[in-house]
Amino acid sequence: DPTVASGAQVETDFIRLSNNQPVPEAPEWLFDVNGNTEGWAARKHLSGFGAINGSLTMQISGVDPYFASPTGQEIDADVYKTVEISMAVTGSPQESFPSLQNARLQLFWAREGEAFHSERMKLIPITADGTFNTYEVDLSSLQSWSGKIKIFRIDPLARVPEFEGEGLAPDASIQVDVDYIRVR
Repeated sequence: DPTVASGAQVETDFIRLSNNQPVPEAPEWLFDVNGNTEGWAARKHLSGFGAINGSLTMQISGVDPYFASPTGQEIDADVYKTVEISMAVTGSPQESFPSLQNARLQLFWAREGEAFHSERMKLIPITADGTFNTYEVDLSSLQSWSGKIKIFRIDPLARVPEFEGEGLAPDASIQVDVDYIRVR
């Protein structure tokens, strides 16, 4: 103990322990360049999909819309536990598409060789008020959030049992804008 021998006081600002393994940078998609979707692609029931004015923008054109991240991610689920999504949903009057009153998004993920499945999914209530809202999706308590995540799928307006088979009203016009998606 150096303080006993010298009578000096020792202060420590911080201690850094390292195994010299860099922590991979968490992916984020900001959609800041017009025309660059950063690898995200419309997969089903979305039209007008593109990066415009700092947002990933799309219109819902059917009952099960979704888009997916670029494949080949190497997201370590032991390190990263949250996906943050900033999204705005704007729709026609709620009477003509009542599921906007109970709107939810679904976040799916898959590891190498896996298909998207309800066992690797989280349902998140959203606010469909036309303004950007941030949704922090905590995945830390889910047993299926493990290993190396290769791809995400986002259903911006998930099908919900009470509206199953209802489809879109003829005058329904639903716009989705995603400001960013971050893994933390």
